[in-house]
Amino acid sequence: MLTEAQAEALLFLKRLCRNQVSEDTPTIIQQEGIAKQIEHACIAFWLAMLDHDIRDSEHINGIISALIVLAIDERNKGWKPATLYTPILSAIITISRSMVVYKAYDDRNAIVKRLMRAELMSEGQARQAAPSIFDQV
Repeated sequence: MLTEAQAEALLFLKRLCRNQVSEDTPTIIQQEGIAKQIEHACIAFWLAMLDHDIRDSEHINGIISALIVLAIDERNKGWKPATLYTPILSAIITISRSMVVYKAYDDRNAIVKRLMRAELMSEGQARQAAPSIFDQV
């Protein structure tokens, strides 16, 4: 079961892949190339998937459910041992962290560009005024 934010992110990603961007899509997104838009939409979807409260049932969380499936050992009809499963978890955590940092980096660059256009700042001034990547993570 997807949350509202996850469903919206997935729907937006599907529309981009079908090249059906609506009028309410922000102008800056419409101006980017389609490949870059799809990349942003993919990251937004996966970050929405990671940002899911568990509450009463962990089984409604897509990431947790996927991790459970990855833990199944088909040959032995049981669970993978920790020595085999730990690298899988490590890879997922590393990729998730990378997506968060990439999104913060990308957001900061967008803010710098906006400051240069709207406030007529030099690139150096805009980079000084923009929040750091660390502040956004």
